[in-house]
Amino acid sequence: MTQETLATEGLWPTTESVDAPSKAKWWATALQMILGGVVGGVGATVGIKALPDMGVWLLLWLIPAIVLCSWLHIVLHEAGHALAGVLGGLKPLAFGVGPLRLERGADGWRPRWGGNVKGIGGFALLLPGANTELSRGAQAAYLLGGPMANLLLAGLAFALLAFGGELNPYVKTTAVVFAGLGILLGGINLLPFRSGGWMTDGAGLVALVRDPRNAMAMFRIQQVVQASMEGQRPRDWPASLLSRGVPDGAPSDIGMASAALSLSRALDEEDHAEADAQARWLASIWPKASEPHRPGLAISMATYALLRHRDAALVKAWRELGSGGILDMSCHQAWIDAGAAELEGRFEEARSLRAAAEEALPRIHDTGTRVVVAEQLQAMAQRLSRAGVKDT
Repeated sequence: MTQETLATEGLWPTTESVDAPSKAKWWATALQMILGGVVGGVGATVGIKALPDMGVWLLLWLIPAIVLCSWLHIVLHEAGHALAGVLGGLKPLAFGVGPLRLERGADGWRPRWGGNVKGIGGFALLLPGANTELSRGAQAAYLLGGPMANLLLAGLAFALLAFGGELNPYVKTTAVVFAGLGILLGGINLLPFRSGGWMTDGAGLVALVRDPRNAMAMFRIQQVVQASMEGQRPRDWPASLLSRGVPDGAPSDIGMASAALSLSRALDEEDHAEADAQARWLASIWPKASEPHRPGLAISMATYALLRHRDAALVKAWRELGSGGILDMSCHQAWIDAGAAELEGRFEEARSLRAAAEEALPRIHDTGTRVVVAEQLQAMAQRLSRAGVKDT
């Protein structure tokens, strides 16, 4: 076994599939089914009684009405989260509905048509200030903002039906659909369960009560990201927010996020021992990572492989897993691809990919990371120049 092989042993992504989630307790599953049935039954009963006698054209209108009202309720749900978060002192970073994204970068807000993320129709990503005091109340208000927006507007639609007088049949049909979907979406999001790696707002509220330690750990992780948004590069992140060493206990999404941030800090500090420890832990628990978090973790590991080991095969193994995700990672992806091309002697391709990464620099959301990546791209330009490739 070569020295290089020994150095990277235990750092490769495994082909093992994601562990099956543990079975929910029978009473929790039964409660979810009962509550879901009640919510759906109430909506259906109200809808049947409120709808006018439907002709062919009204029946045909139902499909676009459902599509339109569903999309509108997702937007309103995320707007409710955003409003509650901003009022609670949180700072917006990104919003999404389906594949449509609105993200904050170096040059302000920009729209992006991204890929769909399994298990989620929309999201609102807001961060606490780096020095904000931890508050479960503000987090609860943020979580409640989405469902309450749906339920409140459903109530207004019912008020329109009850007190709006004689309504146009199409308006009345649309109001019934809007009200029913508001009850359905708001009610389901208040039920405590997980889907596709995501927690409903109700599950988040339960976690705040039952496991405040984990909730506060996620809050601190968000504060680290906000510190980077405000210009602190990884080696300068507040020590009080990010502990040294790999996470204790069973692997969790929070632990993985913390380890990925610790890995970034260790790489920026050139603390090889800490970086190796975090990377080996992340590689070992990779099969347990939920699908939404996998692309970001893979990019973190590919970055580590590029900067720490300069092993093209290891870089490419992780990079192949780093596609998708909620936020725009195009700059990191192009930079890592350029690094792999450079390591394999494909200098012309490396130059082209490096230029693409530099062009995408403003899309990096946080200033601290942007500074580090810009330094790495400049160093790459110098290496490529010495390799006989004219770089602009």
